[in-house]
Amino acid sequence: MAIDEEPVRKYPRQYIAPQPARQAAEKTDSGPGDVRQPLFNHEVLLIEHQFVEPEHHRRAFEELSKKWQEAFAACRDLPARPSQTTIDAWVIMAWGGRRYCVTVQLAAPQTAAWLSEFETMICSRLGQ
Repeated sequence: MAIDEEPVRKYPRQYIAPQPARQAAEKTDSGPGDVRQPLFNHEVLLIEHQFVEPEHHRRAFEELSKKWQEAFAACRDLPARPSQTTIDAWVIMAWGGRRYCVTVQLAAPQTAAWLSEFETMICSRLGQ
């Protein structure tokens, strides 16, 4: 999983704002600079309910939340680490927001603007 490589391993000893938050958000949805990941698209969302069961969604959420926890734990000099509840809320907002961007088929600049605002929100909460 790409999130292992950048936010968690790239910043193991110090926090360089706002890179870990930005990279965690990017890896959650599409990857660096790519707002239309091929495996995460409108057509797949339309048929997803046919082959994905609730436990699959739960497992994906739990694993993604764990990766975000690791990313923020690697930020040693944050004024205060976000709680698991806060990180879970951010994961839900990132995942749900990204899915909705795909569902309504926003243009790439609109999706990029959403991601930028999401990053700003997290950095603001972190006091950056």
